[in-house]
Amino acid sequence: MSFIAIDCANENRKTIFIARRQCRCVLSDLERAVFCVFADDNCVILFRYITREILLTMLAVSFTLLVIVISSRLVTYLNSAASGDIPPSLVFSIIFFRMPGFLELILPLAFFISVLLALGRFYVDSEMVVIAACGISPQRLFAMVLAPALLVALLVAAISLFISPYTTLRAQTMLNDAGNASGLESLGAGQFRVINQGRGRVTYVDKLADKTNEMLGVFAADRYTENDGSSRQVILVAERGHTETDAESSSRFLVLQNGTRYIGQPGDAQFQVMDFAKLGQQMDQESRRPLYRKQNTLTTAELFHSRRADSKATLQWRFSLGLLVLVSTLTAVALARTDHRRGRYGKLFPAFLLFMLYLVLLNAAREGVGNQRIPVNVGLWWVHGLFVIVGAAFLMGPDRLRTWRSKRLSTVRTA
Repeated sequence: MSFIAIDCANENRKTIFIARRQCRCVLSDLERAVFCVFADDNCVILFRYITREILLTMLAVSFTLLVIVISSRLVTYLNSAASGDIPPSLVFSIIFFRMPGFLELILPLAFFISVLLALGRFYVDSEMVVIAACGISPQRLFAMVLAPALLVALLVAAISLFISPYTTLRAQTMLNDAGNASGLESLGAGQFRVINQGRGRVTYVDKLADKTNEMLGVFAADRYTENDGSSRQVILVAERGHTETDAESSSRFLVLQNGTRYIGQPGDAQFQVMDFAKLGQQMDQESRRPLYRKQNTLTTAELFHSRRADSKATLQWRFSLGLLVLVSTLTAVALARTDHRRGRYGKLFPAFLLFMLYLVLLNAAREGVGNQRIPVNVGLWWVHGLFVIVGAAFLMGPDRLRTWRSKRLSTVRTA
């Protein structure tokens, strides 16, 4: 395998054109680009080439991971909607407001994998040999990859610091309002639903009108308490029904039309049967559960002014997600080194395990700060420092080791 370097001067700029004599199909993409190394040692076209490969790969990986996460969460919310815990109409709204919370963890992992895949392809296709022939060292290569990493880190920081707290609060508010609802909002066709837990009122609807959402084929069972303390069973069967809210008292009523009411005790022959054209039944107002804001729903300003240890841990966690992108890039550039035998996926699994170890240690440090086992000043920063050292060792260690071995070998030969 041989290369030809041709120097040419053009307006005080020195351009090096790299051409291959053999294996032209391997460098088909790279041969379409012109490697320009100016007097200030800036390789603009190479930088654009690497950035494009990394960002396009990141978009594909991010989309794949996002689909997987959304699918798993969608199954959970659909089960809740099927059991009547939340209205079916809120499922996709909750998923939409939860997406920023997913992306703040997906984007760092997707960028880490994209660097491994993009640079791994350069090594397997021998494009990295051409890049090294241009005088691009591993440290310079890391500097080129650091630019898109900084862009992704700023995006992740914006999501975790500002967007995710707002959208997570919206999703939590929706779930809390659904829990405080009377139960008719989450009533589905063909389901028995307990409306008031205290009285044990059970409602069943055969069908729901598509446009008006009117209930068709309504069955309701309730308990009626007499003045002497005795109770009797009340069963209502109606052709249709809907809910109304009184404008003056704000009380809610279940209005049934064209039905029959049965009052009596099971096993007793004395039953009261009444046919009605329209019957209104007041819905009991249960005590509303207050909205307890979790730490991930507090704004960054609220966390900054809070003196609680768990708030400080959450604040450091939000900043750490942006740093996670930058620090993991150092490790990804080093672990992307491969050859034809191992392939571009040879180091993907151990690199993924290292990234997950990084994330697990950050989460453990967050729990430690929140439980006051780790000082706030130490916080999560020691984890970033540890992996900066690990990444630097992976990136510069092999070159330093080769230099040390060559010096030692020359010393032995001289002696």
